[in-house]
Parts: sequence; structure tokens; C-alpha cells
Amino acid sequence: MPTITFQPSGKSIVVSPGDSLLQACRSAGVQLSTPCAGKGFCGKCRVKVIAGDIPVDKGQAACLPEKLLSEGWRAACIAGVSGDMVLADPDSDAGDVILSDFSCHEPRDYNDFW
Repeated sequence: MPTITFQPSGKSIVVSPGDSLLQACRSAGVQLSTPCAGKGFCGKCRVKVIAGDIPVDKGQAACLPEKLLSEGWRAACIAGVSGDMVLADPDSDAGDVILSDFSCHEPRDYNDFW
């Protein structure tokens, strides 16, 4: 079972493979903003991956700008856990990154998500 550890707090949680990072954060008591209800199109639930691997797929590329992706940020609601990971505590590494209400780079049919 994968372990997700938050730094610098050291808080850890064991999750099932395939759980989303959003589910893992919520289980650990870490609240993330989810204005799109975790449907993968607003990018507000971003987390910074310090260690571990979440590939940049089409969904991640549509939610977050390339600069954030290259720095290790991922949209937690569409990031599946496959192994142990270390994440920055959301409040500790947010910096001055501000995303608009809708940060997607490509149009989507929102009916697919509801």
C-alpha cells in the first residue's frame, strides 16, 4: 500500500493504489480547494510533488500551465497514486501562484463531467 507523506509537517497516510491524490489529502485532513467538484478542469486542487511520480498526461496538461507542471505541481483530483510519494504541505509551498477560476488551456464539454 502506498504511503503519502507531507513535508515539512511529516504527516503520513497509507492509501490504496489508484486512489486520487485528492482522496489521499482529504483522508489526511488536508483540505484543498475544489470549485469544479474534483472533475479535473479548474486546477485549484494543485499539490506539489516532491518525490514520487505522476506523469503529465493530457488531463494534467489541460488543467495546469506547463511552468507549474515542470515544477512538480499536479491537479490532485486527476492524479492517481501508484506508489509512495512526498508532497509539499499545501500551505507551505503555495508561493505566489494564483490561478484564475478556470485555468484550462483547451475547451472541454462540461457535460462530460456532470
